[in-house]
Amino acid sequence: MGKNEESLKESRAIRSLIDSRYGIPRSVMQANWSDSAIDLSTSYQDGKRESKYAGTPFDLSGVGARHGQLSRFPQNIAKFLVKFLTSERLDNDEPRYFDNDLPSVLDPTAGHNSRLEAVWRTQRNYVGHDLSANFMQMNRQVVEMLKEENTRSMLKNEAQIRLVEGDSKETVSYPPVFDLCMTSPPYWDLEDYGPEEQQLGKNKTYKGFLTDLDKVVERCYAALKPGAFIV
Repeated sequence: MGKNEESLKESRAIRSLIDSRYGIPRSVMQANWSDSAIDLSTSYQDGKRESKYAGTPFDLSGVGARHGQLSRFPQNIAKFLVKFLTSERLDNDEPRYFDNDLPSVLDPTAGHNSRLEAVWRTQRNYVGHDLSANFMQMNRQVVEMLKEENTRSMLKNEAQIRLVEGDSKETVSYPPVFDLCMTSPPYWDLEDYGPEEQQLGKNKTYKGFLTDLDKVVERCYAALKPGAFIV
C-alpha cells in the first residue's frame, strides 16, 4: 500500500470497522507529562528539512509529534514497565552485559533520550543504539548531565549507560545477556530522522521497511535471556 489519500481513507475505514465490532483497546495507564525527560532539542525537525507531508492529511506535526516536538515515550509508563518486567538485582549465576549486578535494557532505536533516562532512573543499565548522529550527540550530552547529577546525590545510582552510534541491523549483536528490550521504532516515510541513508524510515516501500525492522527485532530477540520481553 502506498502512502496516499486513498490508502489513508482505507486504513481509517478498517479502524472504524474494528472499533464498531470489537472496540479498540485503550491503555490502562495515563501518561504523566509532568514527569518529563531532559530534552535538548527544539523540535523533531531540529536541523532537518520540513516534512514532505506538511500541510497534507498525513501531517503529524500538530498531532502525533505534539505540535512539532519529538515524539515522547512517557516517563512514568517507561519506568513502570522496566520495574514490572525486570528484577531489582541479578542472581550471581545470571549472565550479564555490564559488570554490576543490575538488570540491563536494550534499545535498538534510541532516538533522543526518553527511554535512556527512564531506564537509568529505575537503576537499571541501558544500552542504546541509533543511526542518527544528531540524536546520539544529544544523548551523550544527556549522559553527562545525569552523571553530574549523580555526583551531587547522596544516594548514588550504580546503573551504567552505553551508547552505540550506527545501523542497528549491523550493530545489535550480543549473546543472550539482556533482561528487557524496550524501544519505539521510527515511522515509515513520515518523519525525517536525519540524513543517514540507512534510516529505516527512508525505505522506498512499506514492505522494505517491515523487512528491515524484522531484522532488528530478530537481533534483539537473540540478545534476550530466556523468558525476557520485547516492549
